[in-house]
Amino acid sequence: MDCNQDLSHALDAAMTIQNPTDYLKRIEELRQQYDHGITILPDGAGRLRNFNCFAYAFGIWDHSDFITLVEETLKGAIMNSKFVLSELAQGYLTEIAIADVQVGDVVLYFTDEALTHAGKVVATDNRIRVHSKWGPSEAHAHGLYEVPHAYGTITRFFRPPNPDEILDRLYDAT
Repeated sequence: MDCNQDLSHALDAAMTIQNPTDYLKRIEELRQQYDHGITILPDGAGRLRNFNCFAYAFGIWDHSDFITLVEETLKGAIMNSKFVLSELAQGYLTEIAIADVQVGDVVLYFTDEALTHAGKVVATDNRIRVHSKWGPSEAHAHGLYEVPHAYGTITRFFRPPNPDEILDRLYDAT
């Protein structure tokens, strides 16, 4: 499914809603309006401010070493776009064609050249389905382009490195 620009912009506005109940209500209202496939996941409930989309997509958000590192640095965004771009530049991420995407691969979202978001591929049968964490909000299950407009529509796919290897490099970077 291609990007629905109206839905994408509406999701930008929904992301500004701070109250979780109001946010969930708005996602459901958007479902009625745009027939989207977005659902909220229980992943990270109670810890949502302690990890971001990159840590979630690369599978380290719930690793005990990552949790310790976040607690030591008091930063939830220690694995950020700058770190991921460094991983890419150093050859730690293997880019793959969309036709070769498998469950467990990572999708990176860009606006022009800026890396803005990441998700993990959870289904590839009929269409690509992704799990990702949006800003300070919950983790979401969604179609490839069912994301806020601010995340962009340029997607690239990668085979992720081993989470322990990422954590080693993340420790070295902090």
